[in-house]
Amino acid sequence: MTLHHTPPCGTMHSAAPPLTNPFLSNDLAHPRGDNINVSSTQPPPFGKMDIFVCPRDWTFATGRFTPDHMVSLQDPGADVSDLRPPWVAPENHYIGYFYDIDSLNHSGAPTEQDVQSVIDWLRPRCGSSSQARFIIHCDAGLGRSTATAYVAWSIFFGAGREQEAFEALQQSCLNLKIIPNSIVVSHADKILQRHGALKKPLTEWNGRATWRRTFR
Repeated sequence: MTLHHTPPCGTMHSAAPPLTNPFLSNDLAHPRGDNINVSSTQPPPFGKMDIFVCPRDWTFATGRFTPDHMVSLQDPGADVSDLRPPWVAPENHYIGYFYDIDSLNHSGAPTEQDVQSVIDWLRPRCGSSSQARFIIHCDAGLGRSTATAYVAWSIFFGAGREQEAFEALQQSCLNLKIIPNSIVVSHADKILQRHGALKKPLTEWNGRATWRRTFR
């Protein structure tokens, strides 16, 4: 059976306010010619590192900044030949192959080694003095990529500042109806020795979110 990322579904509360991102410019141009209407104008004031989290078909986007690092998270066997733009050097492009499965007992769920590998690549690039500009994507820009960006921000901010890292994640995303992969975050919490602190903001987020994965 082929496993694919499943877009979020579920009944939305009609009274809920629209989600807007105050750190993306108005009508950010899609790299293939379309526009998406998002709000406000300024990049996030976190320091020198920056991250843009997006779907696969936004990998050539430069509307927010021109990235110099890329993380691609794809299904095993996916064709990745067209992902990397010429302004990202090959050595600055990480490709991870695992499914966006968020059920711990599922055979296709991300493994600890999958997460260890991406953390090993991120650590020297996401220190507190990092000036890297990342584009992090999966297929839909909602699950694997958001979890990985949260891990990257957690490395940048350091232990004890996981809530700030999660807020930075939200401000990094093209789509704010995010569903970070909880297994990726759980593995990262163990690897980074955060003793549950990395999982707490995500658990609180999931308790407030009105959208869900179909397989949760």
